[in-house]
Amino acid sequence: MLPVETVLDDIPALDLNQQEASRLKNGQKLLFIARPDVDRLYNAGIDLEEDATVLALYNGKPVALVTVAGAEISPIRVLNL
Repeated sequence: MLPVETVLDDIPALDLNQQEASRLKNGQKLLFIARPDVDRLYNAGIDLEEDATVLALYNGKPVALVTVAGAEISPIRVLNL
């Protein structure tokens, strides 16, 4: 069986810290309004002008599929792997 990342390799991936991953796992939204957070989005190849579906990762493991709408990140599907 192939890892989930293999199937989702065509969408951008965003690395999260432990607190961010925990909030997403609990179904909470994240706000990336601080300059370093916005830079993380740009470095991941995410355009803030358009809504995007992104794979959220923590320590290289998938946490959730999320929607990035501007500076707001909302979980679509939390992955319990």
